[in-house]
Amino acid sequence: MTANNNDYKSLLAAFTGATYAFLFTNFWDPAEKLDPLTDLRQGKLQADAAKEAGVKFVIWSSLPGVEGKSKGAIDVPFFSNKAKVDKYLESIRQDHAVIYAGWYASNWDRWGIGPTRQKDGSLSVQLPFRADVALPVIDTEADFGKYVVKILENPKEYSGKCILAFAEYQTYYQIAKDYARVTGEPVKIVQVPLDSVTPKEVREMYRWFNDYGCFNGEHIDNDAFFGRDKPKLNNFCGWLERTGFRVPK
Repeated sequence: MTANNNDYKSLLAAFTGATYAFLFTNFWDPAEKLDPLTDLRQGKLQADAAKEAGVKFVIWSSLPGVEGKSKGAIDVPFFSNKAKVDKYLESIRQDHAVIYAGWYASNWDRWGIGPTRQKDGSLSVQLPFRADVALPVIDTEADFGKYVVKILENPKEYSGKCILAFAEYQTYYQIAKDYARVTGEPVKIVQVPLDSVTPKEVREMYRWFNDYGCFNGEHIDNDAFFGRDKPKLNNFCGWLERTGFRVPK
């Protein structure tokens, strides 16, 4: 069964007969052309379709409400409009849990925010993060599902709650040291002005991280969340060791 996030009928058909559903939107879908309302529109369509289909419990992949928490000073639509769907799910009385995925370890290989090889063969990465800004690192392919399964094992316990999914906070300097330790190649971090970053949505995201932190300073106790059956969770070093990723020569 396939569905289109912009097609209510296809979403309804996909959800029909399901007990649980995982809802996720994609602001970066090229078809959406960076429409700031993408996440709100698609999230509400998914929520309505799940409700009509009789889904008992949904997990909504969301992010903090930057607009509200910064009192309008910072605009990151793919954060804030996801957060508005949190409230929408409450308003239609759809039983749900909210989950925030941390900073993907695989971002090191995407979005132009990982290291690049220079003409002399060395590696460097250009970023506007302050040195002390810590990112909530998660190996999404290996670990994100572990949080989802834990929630679905006891939906009543997590109903209405927000779960932060990540292994640990790490600064980009710590991440670069991990890369050097695993691969033997040092990475030079070059600080660039925040205003040099494009597109605007990414620049404002970095501004949010610098001023408030990715999750607005919130933490999760993975020991308490998983209990004595806590699985192995990969930090950045663990992701490198699992994937064997190396910047091409």
